[in-house]
Amino acid sequence: MSYLSRGAIKEIDRLTSDDRKSVLIIDDSTYSRNRSKKVELLSRCYDHVERKYYKGFTLLSVGWSDGRTFIPVNFKLLGSGSDDNLLEQSHIKYDKRTLAAKRRLDARTDKPSAALSMLRSIKGSEAQAKYVVYDSWYSSPSFIRSVKESGYETIARLKDHDKYRYLYQGEHLPISAIYGMNRKRRGKSKYLLSVTVGVRQKDAADTIPAKIVYIRDRSNRKKWIALITTDTSLTEEEVIQVYGKRWDIEPFHKMLKTHLRLEKEFQLRSYDAITAHATIVMTRYVSLSVENRENKDLRSINEGFYALCKELDDISFSYAFKMIISVFIRYLSEHIHFIKEQIDTAVECFISCLPDNIRDKLRITVCES
Repeated sequence: MSYLSRGAIKEIDRLTSDDRKSVLIIDDSTYSRNRSKKVELLSRCYDHVERKYYKGFTLLSVGWSDGRTFIPVNFKLLGSGSDDNLLEQSHIKYDKRTLAAKRRLDARTDKPSAALSMLRSIKGSEAQAKYVVYDSWYSSPSFIRSVKESGYETIARLKDHDKYRYLYQGEHLPISAIYGMNRKRRGKSKYLLSVTVGVRQKDAADTIPAKIVYIRDRSNRKKWIALITTDTSLTEEEVIQVYGKRWDIEPFHKMLKTHLRLEKEFQLRSYDAITAHATIVMTRYVSLSVENRENKDLRSINEGFYALCKELDDISFSYAFKMIISVFIRYLSEHIHFIKEQIDTAVECFISCLPDNIRDKLRITVCES
């Protein structure tokens, strides 16, 4: 599926402005099989949104977005890494050198390791983006550093956890303590506070610089939300804007379950068959995303649009004005029968009557016939 996604991204990326920042989004969702018993690698998984356990898998996805179109790039159906929560063992005896064996081993890895593995596989392809966006579940200091070491910049929401500390003014402090030490911005500012910190891993001697931006929680104005980025050159407004693209993956999960029937179309027991069906569903989504973009984006009509845009860009204001003057000169010569001296006088008079800002752009005083 990744090859299909890369081709789709290449097609969509040409419709995206260079000024717009594309991102890779990491998120997981439930793949529920609550009524199943003999499904291979069926696990007891925890839903951190509903805060309860369910039977099934965790669907971990990495997708590309330019803020308008979301394309899934890679995914993994994860079971539990704990034998206590694994409800059904593998149904086959497999050779560890085969893809089937690697797929089942990957299914029992933890979510941060699986996400980093997918990010590294995307590196250098058409789906690569500068920024990786994810929510507070993944935003531990160790994961932030690992993403940075993989060649990406992080923009993520932080968890207010006492164990997650950041170097600020010579001390390792949680984000709530850093917030309390500083004076907040007043009024209707988009953010309350912005500080530069260091992100340090327990076994690492050095720190990487990062910026934490505190913003108001819309649901409760007395609370705040902290966003972190390892790209300290970004402004606070850019950090907020880019993180907003994380929500592009939420309609993707809803579309998979509600309309494309990821969980209910087939009741399969083999892990290979379940993965194959999920791949088919993802393929449908990619096709629908590309079709939706091409139907709504006028720039996808044909290559003539780009040729026209390029032609218009190449014609500068001064060149266009000179073309108008040449038509004016030809009209005076052919229809009114002015001689050269009269034409020059008329053109000079016309240019002298122009506003100063237009004359400065033209940088001409006399147009020759």
